[in-house]
Amino acid sequence: MRAPTYGPLVLLLALGSVGFECGSPVNANTGFDLWCGDALCGWSVDKGDVERVSTWHERDYAALLIGPEVELTQVVVPDTGPCGGLGLGFEDGTTPHDLDVRLLGSAEPGTTVSFEADDDEDGTIDYRQDLPSVWPEWADVGGTIVPPPRQGGRPVVLRVRKVGEGQAAIAQVVIWDSCAW
Repeated sequence: MRAPTYGPLVLLLALGSVGFECGSPVNANTGFDLWCGDALCGWSVDKGDVERVSTWHERDYAALLIGPEVELTQVVVPDTGPCGGLGLGFEDGTTPHDLDVRLLGSAEPGTTVSFEADDDEDGTIDYRQDLPSVWPEWADVGGTIVPPPRQGGRPVVLRVRKVGEGQAAIAQVVIWDSCAW
């Protein structure tokens, strides 16, 4: 089944939001464009299955989330150095980094797609952003994860979770490491 198509306005908003964030992406395969054969590169498929589908252009890909329960994960370690090379930080060596989140996807009504983050791999969801049900259109949502100041490069587990029988696709998950003051 083919994923929904982008509306021109949503595409412009999505492209326009890239580059205006402080910092750079900390996660891999942010646009779900990289596939290793039939497998999604850079993300672990822990539950369910994914299929490569086209979005607004036949060579721009998204991940169609297949099954009533799908879970994709990626572990990242945000930059623990000085914020943006500015030498900002605390005397104890920690830095006040927030993580800015941008999620672009689509889900049928009755199907929940969420982005979650576990700040230190302890199993506790520290941040959650739900995608509105707008199938066949695309929704662009975002937010900010405010972890405690980081020291020593603690990992963050990123998770995309789908629950429900309806169709859902994810076209972009971008996490920026920014300086919060």
